[in-house]
Amino acid sequence: MGLLTGQVALVTGAGGGIGRAIALAAAAEGAAVVANDYGVTVDGRQPSSGPGASVAAEIVAAGGQAVAHSGSIAAFGTARELTEVALDTFGRLDIAVTAHGILRERMVFNMSEDEWTDVITVHLTGTFNVVRFATAHMRQHRSGSILLVSSSAGLEGSAGQANYAAAKMGIVGLTYATALAMGKYDVSVNALAPGADTRMTQRLDGRFFGARESVSPATAGALAVALCAPAARRITGQVYTGAGRKIARWSHPAEEQIALGPSEWDARAALDTVTQQFANPPLARFARQGLAEPAADPEH
Repeated sequence: MGLLTGQVALVTGAGGGIGRAIALAAAAEGAAVVANDYGVTVDGRQPSSGPGASVAAEIVAAGGQAVAHSGSIAAFGTARELTEVALDTFGRLDIAVTAHGILRERMVFNMSEDEWTDVITVHLTGTFNVVRFATAHMRQHRSGSILLVSSSAGLEGSAGQANYAAAKMGIVGLTYATALAMGKYDVSVNALAPGADTRMTQRLDGRFFGARESVSPATAGALAVALCAPAARRITGQVYTGAGRKIARWSHPAEEQIALGPSEWDARAALDTVTQQFANPPLARFARQGLAEPAADPEH
């Protein structure tokens, strides 16, 4: 008996990288897999049915159950269709994992409207589309596990990826909100911020994104399966990282320092407090990637 025996898992972006690792790991633990992949290049062009079909064929060749789907998850109707494919083919839907995505790197002051909109639509709207139909089904059956793939770029920022970072942080917010909505229906909702060497990370310029360790997506796949297993159903509203030898859980955002005034604040008092009393630690990536922080204004 595998950890997911008898379960049906929908995995988007299943044709490569993190998504492929998750689809294969889920199948190895007994799940039937709906492998969705639009089959595009990293920047979202030239769609192909090949990647999704390839991973589905690999699962079947190993003795598992899988069906491929090549629609764009950025379309609302595709998510409805994927849920229907799972139900029509395997009779149920227990797990939904959103590992799809594209990149359009650009510094924020040079980013075009299309570069912003396309990445937000694929990552954030596409993730919502899956969540919308998966939760409707799981609510009715009062059972299920949802895992939304975020990124450390969303949690820590990324200088050359304002669009990607915004979408990935938005996915964390969607995770928290959906976990709160689905708890009473016995549906767990978590996020995964994986670390792995994939075709998406291989194209990133080290001058802007820092040095990256070469790590396979195997741990991310294993952790995804663990978080979606029925035995982990009580874990919800969490963000985890799986990377090489490391599994980590991120802390929840919380107020760290508080100042209370005698009444409502004026701007000068607020300025004194945030500059003199609060610690204001820099983002970790300033030091890690050798990025410059703003210099102090010499006139003040």
